[in-house]
Amino acid sequence: WTTAFPSEDSRSLLSVIAGQNQNMATTVKDPSRPVEVIDLAPACCEEHGVQVRKDRPCMQFVGLLSADECRAILKSIESKHDSKACSLEPGSRSQFRLRDKELSETLWERLREHLPSEIDGGEALGLREGWNHARYFPGQSVFAHMDQRQTSDEHKGDKTVASRMSLTIYLDEGYSGAEFVFVKEVRLDGSY
Repeated sequence: WTTAFPSEDSRSLLSVIAGQNQNMATTVKDPSRPVEVIDLAPACCEEHGVQVRKDRPCMQFVGLLSADECRAILKSIESKHDSKACSLEPGSRSQFRLRDKELSETLWERLREHLPSEIDGGEALGLREGWNHARYFPGQSVFAHMDQRQTSDEHKGDKTVASRMSLTIYLDEGYSGAEFVFVKEVRLDGSY
């Protein structure tokens, strides 16, 4: 259960969450990453009164991408985003989807040793090739929500393959606000 809050200045907050569509090629080659892995599960589970489960990790990866890698991705997608907020209605943001098999494979190589090899009785296969890119302008936010299980273009038709975890990557810095929060329950109006 997650939600993100908007940036307080004009810089973009990009969250990259597994998605699908189109093509994007970004070369990411630095096997030493991530620099730091922080296990958030004990504190999060204690806060919500549930047991920590090895098959339900909650982790923060500091330095998953280098500053140069983030800048390269930002440059490659800048023209695809809105240049200003089109709406301040709850849930509004600039968002689009791109496919990038190389980025998915590279990040999977960096992450896989920190994640369970089996999830819900099945094998962890990797990251989806599709990525959702979201930019939040001042005053914009996303509703509290739980990501749903989805298949991917590369596994369409195979009902045994579906997403089980979400990955959010912040590509820029120097903003205020824009936090990622775990909530206990969500009301129908999106509040918690």
